[in-house]
Amino acid sequence: MKLSLQWLKEYVDLPSQITPQKLAYDITMSTVEVEAVHQLKEEFAGMVVGQVLEISPHPKADRLRIAKTLIAPGDARTVVCGGSNLTPGMFVALGLPGALVRWHGEGEPVKLEITKIRGVESFGMICASNEVGLADLFPATAESEIIDLTPLTKMGMELAPGMPLAEALGLDDVILHIDNKSLTNRPDLWGHYGMARELAAIYGCTLRPLPSQQLVAENVDLLRVAIEDPQRCSRYIGTVIDGCSVRETPFWMRRRLHLMGQRSINLLVDLTNYVMFALGQPVHVFDYERVAGKQIVVRRAKRGEYLQLLDGKKYDLLDQDLIIADGKAPVALAGVMGGEVSGVAATTRRIVFESASFEPIGIRRSATRLGLRSESSMRFEKGIDAARARLAVDLFLKLLKESDAGTKVLSCCDCFPNPPKALTVEVELEFIESRIGQKLTEADVQRRLESLGFQVSRAGKGFHLVVPTWRATGDVSIAEDIVEEVARLIGYDNLQFVPPPVQLTQAVIQPQFAIVQQTREHLSAREGLNEVLTYPWIEENFLQAAGIDPEKCVQLQSPPSHAARALQPSLIPGMLFAAERNARYFKSFGVFQVSRVFDPSAVYPVCGKSEKLPAQPRLVALAIVGESDRDTYLRAKGVVEGLLPGVKRSAAEFRALDVAPPAWAAKGSALEVCCSGKSVGALGLLSLPAAQKAGIADVAVALAELSIDTLASLPAQISNYKALPQYPMVDFELSLIFDEKVRWADIARSLIGCDPLVVGAAFLDEYRGEQVPAGKKSISLRLTLSDQKGTINSEQSAKVANSVVERLKSSYGAELRAS
Repeated sequence: MKLSLQWLKEYVDLPSQITPQKLAYDITMSTVEVEAVHQLKEEFAGMVVGQVLEISPHPKADRLRIAKTLIAPGDARTVVCGGSNLTPGMFVALGLPGALVRWHGEGEPVKLEITKIRGVESFGMICASNEVGLADLFPATAESEIIDLTPLTKMGMELAPGMPLAEALGLDDVILHIDNKSLTNRPDLWGHYGMARELAAIYGCTLRPLPSQQLVAENVDLLRVAIEDPQRCSRYIGTVIDGCSVRETPFWMRRRLHLMGQRSINLLVDLTNYVMFALGQPVHVFDYERVAGKQIVVRRAKRGEYLQLLDGKKYDLLDQDLIIADGKAPVALAGVMGGEVSGVAATTRRIVFESASFEPIGIRRSATRLGLRSESSMRFEKGIDAARARLAVDLFLKLLKESDAGTKVLSCCDCFPNPPKALTVEVELEFIESRIGQKLTEADVQRRLESLGFQVSRAGKGFHLVVPTWRATGDVSIAEDIVEEVARLIGYDNLQFVPPPVQLTQAVIQPQFAIVQQTREHLSAREGLNEVLTYPWIEENFLQAAGIDPEKCVQLQSPPSHAARALQPSLIPGMLFAAERNARYFKSFGVFQVSRVFDPSAVYPVCGKSEKLPAQPRLVALAIVGESDRDTYLRAKGVVEGLLPGVKRSAAEFRALDVAPPAWAAKGSALEVCCSGKSVGALGLLSLPAAQKAGIADVAVALAELSIDTLASLPAQISNYKALPQYPMVDFELSLIFDEKVRWADIARSLIGCDPLVVGAAFLDEYRGEQVPAGKKSISLRLTLSDQKGTINSEQSAKVANSVVERLKSSYGAELRAS
């Protein structure tokens, strides 16, 4: 958005010593971001007003003429010019040597020099409007036409040879470029008066009031206004004005519109744009004679209706579009653009002036759907207070009367069905001080808030505030907003830094967090698994593959897709998703995830009484994918077996499940994982039906899921220091035959401690075949011996071997397998 400093000064008396750069800095630090400060006079450096004294033909060029031109009082120079409208006595825009111009309005700026054109010396250049960036302000009717400044003298402007062009045209202005994104929550600043009000508060200056008109309508039946959708249009003012004429706009107004990037059209249209840039309130003008039935209806469009707008294009309307209609058809798309059929024309004498307040969301949707981003829609979609609609009427009528004295108001209908109630906020002084971090007085806070338009009254230890209408559109509503208002007027860069108090206390052991980190580190660093992160919502086929009913899960009100509307009550569906995606590229891998899930059968213990949230237990799940069922299953079991000591818990125990196995597990593969006698999860091989539902094929998948919360509640194992052995350790292997039902876990427990020299026992292999009787199996194992007193000899090893065989024989009926 652009702001003219001269225009701002019309509304507020800024400090005389303030510079544009300082002004931009203060606005940025207290209100919105100023992106750039544009000094216009720099563009016209070296350009002055010249006056043509004599014109003579060029001796060597038919299209060129020699103009004797006053460039300053008493200083006439020759300038070669090809302007088709060049006449003696004309005031022109003269570029002196050193000035920058664009030849024929194209390319990069070129620096002028004293040069000879076809043998005749030319001191500078008499410029066309497109060569000095004034094409919109002085539109040319022919390519070779130069700027004629003479008509400006008839408007009361004083011109003299040698005057700087920027000063003569009132273009010695400063334009502030405001970042639109920083204005999103401040619709009151989308106009010069709103920013002037802000500057008056920042600098403590006087803000000049806007004009107020006393409207006396002679015939209230000339126009009937009805609002059918008061939720989308809170206020509509329709004013019938007679005696209008589509004439040229005064130069001062055209100049201001030009600085805003707006091309002049005619007085009536320019006035609507001027009011919008002045107040931030978009307005519109209809030709009264083209309004069928002499009525205005604000309603939603009907299916099949269309509207040809002022851009010349026809648009199909939907029932979500808010329109302005007359007695027959739509005449404007509310808050976006007017219709072509009701626009003012050269014959217009009586108009309907519209000033309204529209709901922002609907305007934004219509503008976005139709691809119509207008100055009007940009403002309305931010939310404009209804009170501003009347201010726009008063300003428009004042300016119209000054520019066209023959105009007269015939009728004014202000349809305002539901005026909003005043918005109030209560805030205590102590609350403001605690958030800002410094002491304030009640008088100081009151003064600052009143400068912003708040009505302030003392209430106990604080203030009772009535929010001004221009800030009551969603910008200010709670006590924290008031803190921000006070702080920014003080100046964020003026707030004193108060270092927060820091107390150095002993570190607190938090096992519920430590175990999560330990789990991640162990599974990734020790076991070589890859951590994955899945969304808390999951597609239904993965829930069904895990045996979970999607309808019994916590449902999202606005899901990312129809198939992913349920939140996971388990991490197994997420593991199936990760396995399915990665199995497309790899045949062997391992993944895990540590996360919370959403259990609708229980209530989250820390939620408030007003809202019951589902329980969110912490789980860890892993998926091992391979080509062999047996190897994949054993790998997963080994990972789980190593995880529990890895997180400083006692060794894992695997038991047959007393209850029904998980729905995803293959028959006979599910095991209950226990720790310190307590169940912490389950392990199993993915069944074929579950794999098919998840879209997994040609690979084996083993899954495990453990409760982090349960593991955290169990006693941690304390690590004790043990010195490294000073003498070599000895390994020897045995192969024994056991009954089929004997488990290796039981064998391993019985081996540890069977002899003081035995410090480790490892499973090597399992065999069934011709050399092993039916119902039996051969297990090969490795024993590790260590003696802190000396090197173990063969006799000691043989003695330990015999002791081990006897122990296993007496405990499990084991027999030493013949080699």
